[in-house]
Amino acid sequence: MGYARTIALLIMTLATIAMSSGCAPGPRGLQRQAESTGRYDDIPGVKAVQGAQKRNRTLVVRPSLDDVRFTDDGVRVLVQQDTQWTAFDLTSGLNVPLQDGDVPLEETPEPETPTGDSSARDAKGPPSTVDAVATATDAPPKDNAKAKPKRKRVPRGGQATQVTSPDEQWTAECIDFNVVLHGPNGRRRAVTSRGTEAHRFGAASWVYGEELDQNTAMWFSPDSQLLAFYEFNVTDVPDYHLLDGLTDLRPTVQGSSYPKPGDANPVPGLWIYSIKHRRMTRVDVGDSLGTGGDQYIYGIRFTPDSRYLLYHRMNRLQNKVELVRVNPKSGKSTVLFSESQSTWVDFAPDMRWLDDGKRFLIASERSDFRTWELWHVDTGQLAVLGPADFPSQSVIR
Repeated sequence: MGYARTIALLIMTLATIAMSSGCAPGPRGLQRQAESTGRYDDIPGVKAVQGAQKRNRTLVVRPSLDDVRFTDDGVRVLVQQDTQWTAFDLTSGLNVPLQDGDVPLEETPEPETPTGDSSARDAKGPPSTVDAVATATDAPPKDNAKAKPKRKRVPRGGQATQVTSPDEQWTAECIDFNVVLHGPNGRRRAVTSRGTEAHRFGAASWVYGEELDQNTAMWFSPDSQLLAFYEFNVTDVPDYHLLDGLTDLRPTVQGSSYPKPGDANPVPGLWIYSIKHRRMTRVDVGDSLGTGGDQYIYGIRFTPDSRYLLYHRMNRLQNKVELVRVNPKSGKSTVLFSESQSTWVDFAPDMRWLDDGKRFLIASERSDFRTWELWHVDTGQLAVLGPADFPSQSVIR
């Protein structure tokens, strides 16, 4: 009887872990389960659902483009589809004839030489790729003293505990919920010292990693002079308990701060640390969404020129999102981009920086269609690219 009870308890525990970790069947999984038992067709309205699913697969047809390039004068764009080239005038948007030199001549590949014929290889010149690989393999091993250490795997729902600066002179690490800097010649500098599990620095929470794809909690500026990091207060967030060490003689109970609907959310904050001046600046994450502080702060990164820190701010209802710009010296936040919907918003709009490091493209659905907008990090919106009622999938070039 004791053995049977142990097995039953193990099955119940595994089921609980599967459900809490997102392994429970979703809508499609439940549908497949119902179909396998023969009861799916008996559900009222199932025919309408099946018809909608079938029509949905043909609503949008994505064209397959082989290549897209601009002419040197920037007046026309050349598009290759199904091996055929077409030219479009960027001013009128109309199809125009191809001109001489628009399409490069196709390169004719040289005939391959059998790798087994050594005389042919010697006559032709350098060794083939296969020979080069063999030669490299036979060469003495290189000194691995300067090899980069392997990154630690980020667990599901978690955040990386180490990050290295672009110039590879500094490594920030979260140790016991505090941020520590490791510098040249083995120097170690404590950036924070009062972190606890309930009030942590350089770490976030499971909700941010699982729901917002936030798997980082510390960020260096591109010039390696600044370090931004999270401050998280999870004091009021209830713990969710799981059994750990199920294969051990005595499993232990493990708790993790995890809010259910209606529970308190973690309270996020941001800090910026100047490595040169050893100065800490708190970021004013504000509350322009009118949430009383119940908001999400995520998608943190510096601008390419290191002048600003950017982050996304979203309300708990997830129908308002902002892109916010931060002055690293003062910590002042300024809203750049804002979007709201009656239902919910794309929590992480696609962004693409232009070569000048000051302008960027961002995807918007404010017109109820996905369109791209051109923005300047200093002055704001510059243009809406294309008709607002024309859905745009992605930026090609």
